[in-house]
Amino acid sequence: MRSVFHTEKKIDRVWDLKGSTVGRRSEEGESVLKDLDILEEGKKLRFKHGSEREAFLKQLEVDAAFLATMGIMDY
Repeated sequence: MRSVFHTEKKIDRVWDLKGSTVGRRSEEGESVLKDLDILEEGKKLRFKHGSEREAFLKQLEVDAAFLATMGIMDY
């Protein structure tokens, strides 16, 4: 898979999210964080309206399909 991090903007954190918790914790000192790391931080997305949530989920679907066709994401 190819990287999508060609940007002038500062990237504070990089996440490798798979949607699973089995073996999904980064090792001490690793720069890429995983699924259990984000859960342990307690970060959550909050939407004021159900329509915002639906729009967000639809955009994830569209983005995932696009990235898959570009060979950037394999699922």
